[in-house]
Amino acid sequence: MQQSHGGVGLRHVTKGVFERTLVALPPRAEQTRIANQLDTLLTRIQSCNDRFDAIPALLKRFRQAVLEAALNGAFSENAVEGGAPRACISSIASVGTGSTPLRSNAQFFASTGTPWITSSATSEAIIQRASEFVTAAAISAHRLKIYPKGTLLVAMYGEGKTRGQVAELGIDATINQACTAIRVDNAKALTAFVKLALQANYLNMRELAEGGNQPNLNLSKVKEFEIPLPPLDVQTKIVRRVEALFALADRIEARANAARNQAQCLSPLVLAKAFRGELVQQDPQDEPASVLLQRLAATKPAKAKASRGRPRTKTQELFATPEVVKPDATGLSDGMWAAPDVVDEHAVTALLVAVLKAWGGPMLQMQARLAAVLCLQPRQMAAALPAKQAAQWQRLVGPAADPLPTQVARLQPATDSAWRKALLGMRARGDLVEEGSGPQATWALGIGAGQIKTAGWPEGRAGWVVAYLRAHGAEAILPLLETSTVEFVHARAA
Repeated sequence: MQQSHGGVGLRHVTKGVFERTLVALPPRAEQTRIANQLDTLLTRIQSCNDRFDAIPALLKRFRQAVLEAALNGAFSENAVEGGAPRACISSIASVGTGSTPLRSNAQFFASTGTPWITSSATSEAIIQRASEFVTAAAISAHRLKIYPKGTLLVAMYGEGKTRGQVAELGIDATINQACTAIRVDNAKALTAFVKLALQANYLNMRELAEGGNQPNLNLSKVKEFEIPLPPLDVQTKIVRRVEALFALADRIEARANAARNQAQCLSPLVLAKAFRGELVQQDPQDEPASVLLQRLAATKPAKAKASRGRPRTKTQELFATPEVVKPDATGLSDGMWAAPDVVDEHAVTALLVAVLKAWGGPMLQMQARLAAVLCLQPRQMAAALPAKQAAQWQRLVGPAADPLPTQVARLQPATDSAWRKALLGMRARGDLVEEGSGPQATWALGIGAGQIKTAGWPEGRAGWVVAYLRAHGAEAILPLLETSTVEFVHARAA
């Protein structure tokens, strides 16, 4: 297939070549077993990849927490009550900046010379190279100062997240006016400690910026910026502890990236194994595929009736689903959204209809399953909510939202018969309209779904969960859920 191309400009597979392509066709019963096994394996692979995708954000939060703990005295054995004394940058370092030589003067820039650093370079923790160089003539004409290796740079302005970034010069270089150069007096403070303090206060530094469309820092703001300043021996211990923890995070990140690259290769490998007939055991009792092909060939296809004018596509009528607004929980009584002791397929049907009503239109199947399982297993929703909202949710739902004891087994939603019966019934009656395939597949309510009563706990829970899902997205919730739940959310056959 890959070598059967046609066309001159844009190479492509022709219709005739595609129709003549031979594919392996196992017996129908074996096809079903392969499809079921693929659903299970691909769901687990997707769950694995989702967890790998969440690791960078977790490590970022870990590093920031380490910095905050270091400056709050958590790493000091003799922490001073009320925190270490504070000092402004200008009291422990010399602070300066640079400028940009005239671009119109060909004698100011060259392919070699003194490295000239701009604020964009602060995205690197240690700056080891420059993309531009200035000549001795430029340094003399603009009185540029050459800052030695070990000087700290703070970006005073720049696009995106640049403003407030901190970097360290790994080379002797001069800088432009968008950077502040900080040369720490090591008799008063350690350069490495000051760098950590500035990194920990990145957001506080950014808030000092002034201006209109693009707020900027200035030299005086940086000079006046205060950081905690414990004794030098304490600074040394803090730096060592932080560097050790950062090194640990780097090792975890490297291993996670390597494992993630391997996990991303699993899907094509599993599919290749499936179509080689190696994924499931073959059963000699299965009807041969040749018999199925003969039966299909003997069945004459229905001849489509020709129509005049512009062809029209008949679409399935959908139930109008006005968006449900999350109720004001403060006015509701305790246990208002408590479900029956036994949640059967009828209750699950009402819940799924309530979820799709609350969404107000076609909903990604993955999101619909996520919302449904959070309603059906409210303790998992409570675990994903902030403390104040979790308490409100537990009050309205009742004991079902309380955490389970560690010795109690949890429900496996992918094998819950009530869920499967509810879906089968809705599909058979046309209450559920399914469009697309794969991750973009959607569910919507058929016209008959309007007769299904959803008042009470289904609408209450669904309105709350859907509102939270709209505000925060599935990505913010999935990493906090149990493995079996994540697999259920991504299960195409669910």
